[in-house]
Amino acid sequence: MISALTYFNETVQLLQQIRDTQLDNIEQAAEICAERIANGGLVFLFGAGHSRMMCEEMTPRQGCFVGFYPLVELALSNHAATIGMNGLRGPLFLEKVEGYADEILNSFKFGPHDAFIIISTSGIRPVIVEMARGVK
Repeated sequence: MISALTYFNETVQLLQQIRDTQLDNIEQAAEICAERIANGGLVFLFGAGHSRMMCEEMTPRQGCFVGFYPLVELALSNHAATIGMNGLRGPLFLEKVEGYADEILNSFKFGPHDAFIIISTSGIRPVIVEMARGVK
């Protein structure tokens, strides 16, 4: 029980730290998303690997907000292999291929009222950096 309580307390502490240091940024991002969706745009979401799961959490399902659209590149997120590195070798390689983000972006059409959220735990993989530059 001590481990569970420690986990709970540290999680609450982390959430309070985020609230205390990032609330203005979160509110600003929420306003951008609401304004874009209200004007007929979409909020595109992109994350590679496990960061894709955060995109899926924001993707509409019954009872959720509409207007969020995930850009899921299965080659960067498919961990189905049961041998080797649990299927991670291919996606880890592709995250480093320069120009891959441009190829992903070429598959979609974006409008003037759209917004983009890029999720990454590292923020340094070429596909993430190029995606941010590409949507700018």
